[in-house]
Amino acid sequence: MSMVPYLKNMSIPNEEHLLADRTIRRKAFQAYAKTDFRSKLFINIKPTWIYKFIDYPEHIPTISG
Repeated sequence: MSMVPYLKNMSIPNEEHLLADRTIRRKAFQAYAKTDFRSKLFINIKPTWIYKFIDYPEHIPTISG
């Protein structure tokens, strides 16, 4: 399953994309925490979400949310 079509849909507000991203990311981390940690979890971040935080990474919403 891919979120690409949803995240590329410009008719959906960025705030809604961020909310979906946070929800999915949180669930992925929760599921990964139940593993033996021998597998890898790859997390993608949409570049346009982080460019404005380049000097302040602690304020990135998809990480701090």
